[in-house]
Amino acid sequence: MNSLPDFNPIDEYTEVRESPVSGHGCFAKKFIPEGTVWWNASMNERLVVKKEQWEVFKSSFRTDKMKGFVDALCSFGYYSKEEDSIVLVLDNGRHVNHSETPNSMITHECSFASVALRDINVGEEIFEKYQDYYIPWCPEANYIE
Repeated sequence: MNSLPDFNPIDEYTEVRESPVSGHGCFAKKFIPEGTVWWNASMNERLVVKKEQWEVFKSSFRTDKMKGFVDALCSFGYYSKEEDSIVLVLDNGRHVNHSETPNSMITHECSFASVALRDINVGEEIFEKYQDYYIPWCPEANYIE
């Protein structure tokens, strides 16, 4: 596996477009060899929501705007074991769709980076297994569309 890059290579490797699976998806715009780190979000490219903050959000469901924000956290967020937090990805990595047979997964080095599990060809949609992001204290965020 390649080491983590010093920058986020997502724009080099991918583009967002309509997905036949669900909404929008992340597609390879160039060949991504197996083991390549194609996504590596910096601190500026993610919003970290601690468990205590999540409890405040949940209690704020009374407004449509807050419910929309919570829905976005559930739809686009994933769990960081290191921080015991929901992480809302702010870059285009949030468009990666689910598959039981993914071609990508988070790296063992960092939960804010993804690596190709096999060669990913130009035009191929990138998938990850959402169960890998299970949030133990947040059942409402653990659904798969």
